[in-house]
Amino acid sequence: MLKNLVPLYGTIMNEGTVEAKLKEFAYLKTSSVNGVRVLNPRAHRFVEADGCDRRADPGADDRVTRSAAAIRDAALEDLKKHFNEQQIVELPLVIAIANFTNRINDALRMEPDIG
Repeated sequence: MLKNLVPLYGTIMNEGTVEAKLKEFAYLKTSSVNGVRVLNPRAHRFVEADGCDRRADPGADDRVTRSAAAIRDAALEDLKKHFNEQQIVELPLVIAIANFTNRINDALRMEPDIG
């Protein structure tokens, strides 16, 4: 079953119109919210330094991770200032795939491949 995850992960992370750096940031920030400690030093510096242009609400990854219902109208309106409709759908998909892979890794006690 997990072999089907790789193409889904690839599609979410490598396709679409949200820039790759922003997707990487959202993925790493979500992993940080989840308490993933096995990240390479570059990733830690990237997250700690807010390593990318945060055009959107900086707490979106945290709110989607902890409770998607916490995304309110004002947060969506802020996203609309910076992203088109397709991109607003893409960002939660990145956060969701990060949560999904983080939980699988935790449940199976697997360390993520940090390349």
